[in-house]
Amino acid sequence: MAKGAIDLRNARAIRRPDTGGEKISWSALEHEERERGPYWFLGPGVIALALVIFGIFARSWFFVAFVGLAYSVLLAYARRAPREIEFRVSSDGVYAGTAFHPYSELKSFWIFETPDYKELSIETTKLLTPYLRLPLGDADPDRVGRAIAQFLPEEEHKEFISDHIARSLGF
Repeated sequence: MAKGAIDLRNARAIRRPDTGGEKISWSALEHEERERGPYWFLGPGVIALALVIFGIFARSWFFVAFVGLAYSVLLAYARRAPREIEFRVSSDGVYAGTAFHPYSELKSFWIFETPDYKELSIETTKLLTPYLRLPLGDADPDRVGRAIAQFLPEEEHKEFISDHIARSLGF
């Protein structure tokens, strides 16, 4: 090897930060923090119990186990405080916490804004997660929309019944 040359045989690739500059970033709770009293757990508990009874009569033990597991996960998730997540729209994609979504996997965006919540909806090319729903917290929806519009088209997205149910349960 020549004098002054750098040996790159054992060098590791280093991911450089986004060189296009950060367009906008914000942080928000993953869902609204709500006080859940004992009566909150009663409604889903009654539904879970009815489904378990139905599963027993139908002799569907897998269904009974699934309902029990689903209710347990709901209880665990409801008792935990919501995490604060950092979001970022940059020239290479959208960051949601530690997850990175490049624009090549994204189709369009829409911002839902009501008095109760503000949310950025992003349509993806993925089959199992066709939409990302990112809470905006205190971020300015117009500013977020302008930042992401540089990279994705704005197309109206529909709200799903599951979104309404999750919000009514406080998630």
